[in-house]
Amino acid sequence: MSKAERAALHAAQPHRKTLLPSHALLTETLLPLWETARRLEMPKEERVAAIAALWAAVQGHVLEISRGHKGGRILQTIVKYGGKDERLGVAMELQPKWREMMESKYSKFLMGKLIRYCPSIRPLLVPVIAKDLGSLLAHADAVQPISDFYDLYASARERRGLVRGFYPREVALFDGGKEGDTAGLEAALADTSEASRLRVLEGVERVVLEIFNATQKTALAQSIFHRLVFEYITCLYRFLSPEDASAKMHELLDAAAESLPEIVHTKDGSAAVRQLLVRGTAKDRKGILQHLRKHVEAIARDADAQLVLFTAFDVVDDTKLMGKAFVADLVALAPALAADKVGRRAVLYLLVPGASRHFLPSTLSSLAASAATAAAGTSKKDAAVRRREIATAASPGLLALVAEHPELVRDPGAGLLVTDILLSAVGDKSAAIAALTQPLAQPWDEEHVLALPHATRTYKTLLGGGHFSQAAKAIEVVDPALGRAFGTAMWRALVDAEGGENVRDVAAGAPFVVVELLAALDGSEVWPEVCEVMRSEDVRAAVEASEMKGANVLAERIKAL
Repeated sequence: MSKAERAALHAAQPHRKTLLPSHALLTETLLPLWETARRLEMPKEERVAAIAALWAAVQGHVLEISRGHKGGRILQTIVKYGGKDERLGVAMELQPKWREMMESKYSKFLMGKLIRYCPSIRPLLVPVIAKDLGSLLAHADAVQPISDFYDLYASARERRGLVRGFYPREVALFDGGKEGDTAGLEAALADTSEASRLRVLEGVERVVLEIFNATQKTALAQSIFHRLVFEYITCLYRFLSPEDASAKMHELLDAAAESLPEIVHTKDGSAAVRQLLVRGTAKDRKGILQHLRKHVEAIARDADAQLVLFTAFDVVDDTKLMGKAFVADLVALAPALAADKVGRRAVLYLLVPGASRHFLPSTLSSLAASAATAAAGTSKKDAAVRRREIATAASPGLLALVAEHPELVRDPGAGLLVTDILLSAVGDKSAAIAALTQPLAQPWDEEHVLALPHATRTYKTLLGGGHFSQAAKAIEVVDPALGRAFGTAMWRALVDAEGGENVRDVAAGAPFVVVELLAALDGSEVWPEVCEVMRSEDVRAAVEASEMKGANVLAERIKAL
């Protein structure tokens, strides 16, 4: 039979889709109604009426039409734009097929819509997913709605219920098989016998190692699995002897080492890798960091992943290794990270690891707890010595960054980095100071660096030699010599360009900066010259005529000279 004859025979036969019971309903009734209901631009009243008509036509036939692509699109429209009754109606008619829907390349999108828009079905969906969690996470289609459910929409109780799908069935017996019980692994094992704990931990270990060793990596990237790994490590060190826990941890590390860069970008994955760093030996830490180093930029730009870097800086005793590896990498990336809200924290941690200005209290307390655990175990170097050596390794490159890129001070975020580099770096700061003060020689205009409020704060802080403390109502001086050195260079830049005229314009445009400048230079070798210029009639008149905030403070300061 020729190709043309086969085509003619095929055309003469009814298409298999037309044999479906829902075909007539779909083509004659639902599709025309759907074309109206799915329009993006539509008044609310018309949308409500269109969805009501569509739901009235489809009610009772949801399961039939859900199997096809077009039917799934129709149901997604009802779920997206419908009310509570329509959404719940669709969900409950489909309840017997929830598991199958997640594994369908069409229906998985409808399942995702139901999870998002119909919160009342989520508690009912948890046991459906939990009983087959392993196979669903390994399924290329089912993994997406489960990931969205766990990461975006599930409550804390529902998340615990989903993670319990990884646990051996024996865990359900510990809590009497109570409906809806959602204790985590640690809480479930707390009141059981030692033999039961060992059996459960061995069961969890098999699941964890199986996923790490699997050729199919869909489950490995999911935060629900990362939670299991973190719970497993926590339970090892709570319920087993130190020797047994260490042996189990090393088995896990052998299987997981190459996959660690993939799990650090979630909250629980980051916590799990941090536990491995804290509990491991110097050799273990070196191996972990070797796998992470290739991904240092991505790690530095991620709020969860960068905590792994911070923990490494806090617990690794070999600061020479860290200086040649991660410190050098971050310094090289600093020009790109400086303007990144998250990324610059990784650079700041090299110099000011305990600064509450840049890090949340919860982050600092978590890092402190990790460092304390490591200090009680395998970390031997004094924390202050470790921090000083890290800062010393980072300082030359960061000071060179400011010297080569003084324009960073013009960016609100990068200016914060510039400030702490000048305050906290160790070494010769003269080149960086010269680079920051040179632009001040430019004539005053709207583009002048001191016309930028955030840059003004940077210069005031550097002139003061430290940050202002709201608690102490005073400046906490970090570098006592910086203020005078910076002030002298700043004054030279101002007077060497246009003399008194430049000073006059800056005093009128940025009076608070000049107030700090006077405080920094009081008693210095240039102080007589400063007093002479500031007392001049031009400067005094310009300051008194200025409408800038702080002009009255500067005027009073000039009178007191």
